[in-house]
Amino acid sequence: MKKIIIVIVSIALTGGIIFGIISYFKKSNDIVPNIKTAIVQRGDIVVKVTETGRVEPKTTVEIKSKVGEEIVRLPVKEGDWVKKGDLYNGRGFSDQ
Repeated sequence: MKKIIIVIVSIALTGGIIFGIISYFKKSNDIVPNIKTAIVQRGDIVVKVTETGRVEPKTTVEIKSKVGEEIVRLPVKEGDWVKKGDLYNGRGFSDQ
């Protein structure tokens, strides 16, 4: 009687092990990763981002003068070429 029980238990264990191995390999083959393929082409990569919001600087700097004066007359225009001593004669600006 003991021999019959040992044989039945060993057959059940062997069957369970075989079933487990087959189930493991069958599930791992069924899981196929979703892979997209494409033909290789040369071209530009374009990425567009549309967002709303405000652009703020990391650092804000205030530039202030220590002299509280007023410019009464400026005898040159933006873009004019000046050399050292052209307009300033030591006593103030000349009318060249």
